[in-house]
Amino acid sequence: MVGPLNRQVSDGALLDVRDFYEMYWDEPSPLTLNERLARELGFSGLDSKIISELGIPKCAAPHLSFGGLESLDSERILIGEDGNERSIVYRISDRNVHVLAEGGVKSIAIGLDGLIFTLVMYAAMVELAIGIDRDAFRTNSIPRTLVDKFCAVYCSEFAGIFQGGFIEEEVDRLTKTRN
Repeated sequence: MVGPLNRQVSDGALLDVRDFYEMYWDEPSPLTLNERLARELGFSGLDSKIISELGIPKCAAPHLSFGGLESLDSERILIGEDGNERSIVYRISDRNVHVLAEGGVKSIAIGLDGLIFTLVMYAAMVELAIGIDRDAFRTNSIPRTLVDKFCAVYCSEFAGIFQGGFIEEEVDRLTKTRN
């Protein structure tokens, strides 16, 4: 998996994605699906394992909700929607997770592991910002240094889908009040 799996921390202990996951999404319980049913729906082997063992959060910043998993066609699975009621879709052929936006798709991540990685990093950025200013997220005033760090980490995994993608759209939203 990409992302925070088995990252070493300063005391030498290894962090697993479940450690991060439990920090941000202990309630409500995550959305899970039996591995066999996930495979039948069209998820890859890795993503079927992730959604059966770990699950995905039912809601997460930035204004995303997940649930109602359904096959849209032989190539796409509906997994949720964003705050603007745009569908979030998993593309079976390449594991691309994206928002169906006017005029095309806005990629979020590759695979459910990448989606979880992105949501964890975004949640960490928001939490740090709220520690500085409790209204930072609501007022789109997250410090630029935190946004830049988030972008650097995100782009280290997904540089090819940042430009024109959902995360670039969110970064623009977060920084528009200061530009």
